[in-house]
Amino acid sequence: MTISAERSTEVVGASSGHDGGSKGLSWTQRPGLLSQNLITAIVFAIVGYVVGHWFGNYLSSGYTYISNSGQNSIANTLALTFGVVGWLLGIGALNYPLAKLLGYDGLEEEAPVDNWTKYFRYSLDHKVVGLQYVVGVLLFMFTGGLLAMAVRAELLNPTTHLFSPDTYIKIVSEHGTIMMMMATSIIVGPLGNYFVPLMIGARRMAFPRIEALSFWIFTAGYMVIFSALPYGGSRPVGPVTRRCRPRPVPAWSRTCWVSRSSVSV
Repeated sequence: MTISAERSTEVVGASSGHDGGSKGLSWTQRPGLLSQNLITAIVFAIVGYVVGHWFGNYLSSGYTYISNSGQNSIANTLALTFGVVGWLLGIGALNYPLAKLLGYDGLEEEAPVDNWTKYFRYSLDHKVVGLQYVVGVLLFMFTGGLLAMAVRAELLNPTTHLFSPDTYIKIVSEHGTIMMMMATSIIVGPLGNYFVPLMIGARRMAFPRIEALSFWIFTAGYMVIFSALPYGGSRPVGPVTRRCRPRPVPAWSRTCWVSRSSVSV
């Protein structure tokens, strides 16, 4: 038996009684600006970050040893948490579970978007998710590669230094974290999502919503870990730490590193 490469992989849900207009569609599949896409994800992430940071500062305002110390882990943790949740809400990854919790139905993908904008949306098509993984992981590898080039540039001359010892450790730690936790998914993410359903003759993955969620939470982890670099870098690791004797890692950077590790798990 042969599998046609041209067959449709769209996920068609059961009829929910809606007409063919956008009224019965999920917000992730509505046309134009009345939809959830990458732009709304960025907006919701920024709003979530601001609200979380404010709420964390409000909770810790009563502790004199935290206020205005620059080491407010409560505000940093809540800012990152709310930011990631806002990112997932904005892209539409939480629409279905929230609807089920509230007792609603009718969020089937009745007419999935079939143009270039589908690659910037929360999609249940395993081919779209596979291509999203390709671009995403290549971006992660490109970022990690630039950090590796910075490390090599620092080691070109033993007497002339481009970075301070503290900055050098930050770059090394960011490079190692991005490459080990994110760029290693170059096989499982893109090839697994795209080709496995075709190889076994299935029209989709067994759990397409979890498959789509995995990419967008994967991308949120990248933004979390990379945001640590302007605020003091990630957690220093390895014997280089003892040689360079860096300054203590700021609370923001520790929170970013731990949060990224949690998201990756």
